[in-house]
Amino acid sequence: MRPSQRAGHTIPSDLEELVMLCLAKQRDNRPTALELLDGLHASRLHDAWDDRAARAWWMDHLPKIMEP
Repeated sequence: MRPSQRAGHTIPSDLEELVMLCLAKQRDNRPTALELLDGLHASRLHDAWDDRAARAWWMDHLPKIMEP
């Protein structure tokens, strides 16, 4: 299942493709760290995701993640 189908909200298609590459079964089909960094930098998320948005996401999700 693609991340956009599980997330419950829109995920930029270029970011979703990058995530799917990272999840490739064959290691040789996964991006290198540099390719991943380049892909993240090129994604539209780069413009929308700043420190404030990251902090808000963690404040919302960290309690749920930390539940036993």
